[in-house]
Amino acid sequence: MWLPNLLTSALLVAASVASTPATIQTELLYQPVASSSKPIELARISYDPVSLRSRVISYTPPQLSSSNDKDADLIRIGAYPEPNSWVGVLSSLSVFKPSSTLPGSDVPTILLYLDSRNRVYHVGISSQSSAAGTQRTQAGKPSGVNVEVVRSEPAAVPQLNKAIVRRADDEGEEQEEVPFVNSLLQKYWWLLPIVLLLAVGGGGS
Repeated sequence: MWLPNLLTSALLVAASVASTPATIQTELLYQPVASSSKPIELARISYDPVSLRSRVISYTPPQLSSSNDKDADLIRIGAYPEPNSWVGVLSSLSVFKPSSTLPGSDVPTILLYLDSRNRVYHVGISSQSSAAGTQRTQAGKPSGVNVEVVRSEPAAVPQLNKAIVRRADDEGEEQEEVPFVNSLLQKYWWLLPIVLLLAVGGGGS
């Protein structure tokens, strides 16, 4: 009896492992607006689409510009979820500028927005640190950047022809549902083509 039970347990474990999605890696790039150079790797991040946990594999902050030109302070941050398909955001280099008063307190946070297929469809950047604290690399060192994975939620669908609930004026009065009543046009819309047909036919004669 123990052999069939052992085989059944092994099959269940194998099925659970196969059904659990592996972590996904994504590469974030940045490109100065005033430069025509190719995008440079900003970070390489792995994330779990189920638990929404993430880990920073590598992170290289962009070099701060000493120019007074406003365009020199702007960079594009994003990713290529598909070839020739860029998704990203326009940001300022000041987001990556370390604080001189409280070092480590202003670690930027990268936001990864996932679609229904667990792909990154939008990238965001914030100068505020994450509430979960500073993330660490695989070597256990502070990564210098935080990552938050956000899953998109389906939009609310309006419910049509739903009864209206009238709020009670007094605390002791019970709420009352007012039944939905169709308007005159909704009741007799089918008469409009007939009237129009009679009007057109009568005018021709």
